[in-house]
Amino acid sequence: FNVVIRDSLPASLTFVSATPSSGGSCFVPEVGDNGTVDCTWAGSSGLLVTRTVQIVAKVDPTLTSGSEIVNIGETYSSVNDPNESNNTRIVRTTV
Repeated sequence: FNVVIRDSLPASLTFVSATPSSGGSCFVPEVGDNGTVDCTWAGSSGLLVTRTVQIVAKVDPTLTSGSEIVNIGETYSSVNDPNESNNTRIVRTTV
């Protein structure tokens, strides 16, 4: 039901590409820019249907080795979600 996956890229990353799973479309920053990736799937997704986005980003070359990049992705839907605790994912990566 109108699923959205949103990823606001951290300042240390620049956008390269985004590929949504079947039926999705994405609004993205310009290649080489920082910004937010918003991917949507209109209409009904059905019970237990998985929606995914593969996002490729480039690390700022001035970032110091050993630095940590923290990236946060979020999901939304037009339907009331009884378990909103699983709608955010935090990924930590060491450079």
